[in-house]
Formats: sequence, C-alpha cells, structure tokens
Amino acid sequence: MTAGSGSLLGLWRLLPVNPKAGKDARNSELIYDYAASKDKDFIAVEGATHGGLPCTACMPDGEAYDGRFDNAVANDFDYVADWIRSRF
Repeated sequence: MTAGSGSLLGLWRLLPVNPKAGKDARNSELIYDYAASKDKDFIAVEGATHGGLPCTACMPDGEAYDGRFDNAVANDFDYVADWIRSRF
C-alpha cells in the first residue's frame, strides 16, 4: 500500500469503482481490502476506461468497435447514485 493508505482505516463508507479497461484494477482492490469500513462495496465497470468512458479499443483482434460498452457510463453512475441514495 502507499503512504496514504492509513487514512482508509477511518472511513465510514467506501465505494471503490474499478474501470475494467483501466490500469489500476489492483489498486482499487487493495483499497477495498485494506479499508476497515463496515459499510463498503466494490464495483468493476465492464468496458469503462480510467476516465469512465466506454473503451472503444477493447475489442477482440480484428473486430471493429460495435458499441458493446456504450452503456459503461450509465452503468457506473446509476450504480453509484443508487449506492449513495440507499445510504443518505
């Protein structure tokens, strides 16, 4: 963990969001694993880049982008909104 990881111990609620097409997947998992929060959840958004946008380059070799990840942004924000709404 990084030097700032100690601050995770006191969080009450935690929701790390992992963009599956991003490069920081393990960091999100470590944040979740090391957090002592009793109310925590972890989500991985299929087809989302680090910026939360659809990954148009995440296609099998030779295939053109077919729009399969166009809902990544909506899936991400819908889940986060529902998670927040259920707690506050």
